[in-house]
Amino acid sequence: MAARLWLDGDFLRNGKHTAPGSWLRPADLLVVLFAVVLAAVSLILWARMPPARWVIAADVLLITAVIALRPGAIPTSSRLAWLRDLYIAPVIYLFYTQACLIAHALHNGRTCDTILVNADRWIFGVDPTIWLAPYSHPLITEVLQLAYTSFYILLLSLAWDLVRSGKRAEFGVYSFAMVYGFALSYLGYWLLPSIGPRFVLHQFSALDSELPGLVLTPYLRAFVNWGGAIPAGASNQLAMAQTFRDVFPSGHAMMTMAVIFWSFKFSSRARWPIAIAGSLLVVSTVYLRYHYVIDVLAAAGLLGFCLASLPSLYQLTQRLLTRRSSIPRRNVESRA
Repeated sequence: MAARLWLDGDFLRNGKHTAPGSWLRPADLLVVLFAVVLAAVSLILWARMPPARWVIAADVLLITAVIALRPGAIPTSSRLAWLRDLYIAPVIYLFYTQACLIAHALHNGRTCDTILVNADRWIFGVDPTIWLAPYSHPLITEVLQLAYTSFYILLLSLAWDLVRSGKRAEFGVYSFAMVYGFALSYLGYWLLPSIGPRFVLHQFSALDSELPGLVLTPYLRAFVNWGGAIPAGASNQLAMAQTFRDVFPSGHAMMTMAVIFWSFKFSSRARWPIAIAGSLLVVSTVYLRYHYVIDVLAAAGLLGFCLASLPSLYQLTQRLLTRRSSIPRRNVESRA
């Protein structure tokens, strides 16, 4: 029943998608709750997680900022109102780095790549990235590296199109879906922290020579490495020790498929460009040796769970927010 709400459009037509103006929006509440989870886990891991104090401090500041920017505190006409729509993008990356730091501390730096490698071999009988190697070509590599690096652009392009088209209700649902989906994928890092085939099945330092592009690939690859905490010019050993354990499931694949879904669900004008670029991105996760195929399959399965459970969770947050915003009104009426 819950999943059907997305398919028949009733959820957006029933008028319950607009968050109460005097309190947080559903996406804001989800941000606050996940920040609390990250801060609490960091506190538990304090002794073996040096950055714990900074994670907790950042989350406290974030929660304070979200509450300060709530709709009831900052009018829509205010110049600061635009921060309410934009802040989720950098917060997603903040949560990503925090979740990866926790994954490293939770398992003392150990990785679970052997499980993922064996899963791929059990399904396909080969290592997919090694099997693909003879079919690589600099042009293909260049196109797919561009697609992979466009990940956040894809996410933001749909958000921008919804806002520009005046689809505020759809934008609210989309923002909630992004926070929820990313949070679920980050929890996977804690379960099976892994670093991927570019380290385990291939020589990381030889990636530029084994899988060359045309012009932009080395720079885009370096940018991705930087985002994953790999210093420029790092040796194989140093890169493996420092890189984020962010392989399972593939957040890139999961959230790209989610953006494609929502772009068609909301009839976005950018849906076909998003679908084409997104499809290339999903392929690139394995071709470029960032992920095992099992990571992508797990991402698809987790996305299915996300879409099925999201309507009920969204409605639950709405009820909580509505109840919270109605308390002051009832108190005023009772005193009168």
